[in-house]
Amino acid sequence: WKRDPSRLYSFGEGRSVTSSGYGYKPGGLPIGDDGTNFLLPRMIFHRKFMSVYFESHNQEVRDYVDSQEAHCDDIAFASVVTKYTRKSIKHIPAPYEDMAKKGLGWNDNRVELRNECAKNIVALLDWTMPAVEVGQC
Repeated sequence: WKRDPSRLYSFGEGRSVTSSGYGYKPGGLPIGDDGTNFLLPRMIFHRKFMSVYFESHNQEVRDYVDSQEAHCDDIAFASVVTKYTRKSIKHIPAPYEDMAKKGLGWNDNRVELRNECAKNIVALLDWTMPAVEVGQC
């Protein structure tokens, strides 16, 4: 990411965020599949993208995220940045052990809430993230 700070990078699991909602399955969606356009979690990015996310024309998206129970700021951030850059998230195949404790991801209605969130963010931005690009270490 230091050689090319013009996009988002992640070594997370595959997901999809479209006007149809949030696509997920245990273990993640296949990386490199045309339908996989979002990676969760573990984003790596240049700090300038925080300024992009907080630009005034993205206020409606941030207000929606703040009012929504799915804690979907990750979806909003990735959507705003990929729209700004016109580049997909790049997957970096890096080994890691998920040390997360039981939390938000295990809430009973989590996928339903993120499904609603995905649809709304795509509609607010009039943008669907392009398919994840597969990178190399």
